[in-house]
Amino acid sequence: MELFEATREPLYLLFIDWEMAFDKITREGLICSLRRLHLPEHVLSVIGNMYQHTPFRVRDSDNVSQKEIQSTGIRQGCPLSPYLFILFMTVLMHDVEVSYRAEMGNAVHTHSAADPLFDLEYADDTVLMSRSSHSITKLLQCLQKEAEPYGMALNRAKTKLLVVSGPPAGVVTFTDNTPVHVVGDNESLEYLGTVLNRKGSPQITLTTRLARAKQEFNKLAQFWSHANIKTALKVRVFKHFFTQWFYTA
Repeated sequence: MELFEATREPLYLLFIDWEMAFDKITREGLICSLRRLHLPEHVLSVIGNMYQHTPFRVRDSDNVSQKEIQSTGIRQGCPLSPYLFILFMTVLMHDVEVSYRAEMGNAVHTHSAADPLFDLEYADDTVLMSRSSHSITKLLQCLQKEAEPYGMALNRAKTKLLVVSGPPAGVVTFTDNTPVHVVGDNESLEYLGTVLNRKGSPQITLTTRLARAKQEFNKLAQFWSHANIKTALKVRVFKHFFTQWFYTA
């Protein structure tokens, strides 16, 4: 963002919000995506058996529902689940790139054509990137098209477009031509703890992190002011928690 702001070039950042990402993936689609990554059949068999007839109950206060069978989605709380989702997203984004190339005739890239980069992934947080409204629209629509067979859908109300260096040159739309919400001059959005706005300035992020760090610092007010706790220990605690307060606030 800072690079495009400095060069005055437009950068389109589309922040994707998946609708119940971990719960919507079809079991067949999950196994299919893993098979395409050439996982050994015995590994696929083990994973497939893990996902056969998985029962669950819903607890509400003291009430417990009847047993139901979960037929879609990745198991919550399982140590393997994050890795399965990452592998699935790897296959999905590969399909998006292939679909985009087929429609546009070239690869999408933001900075280097030799090393094309059009997406960022962190768990179910997905960002699509492009230099134009036309290509970002194609990327979005290819993503919708490729995700649908796997049972995946977008939360349209929370999917937002951030344009760095100028207003969007055209309307970015979903497959049904519904326009995507564009982050305005007085708006901001948060991605992985970082607050972003159209200006690309780090000031709003710095201000937000400082405010949150101060809030966390003040939670230990009694510890800092306690007369019987040595200063050396207070300094050790401060040094231990400083990076967590500031960088993960």
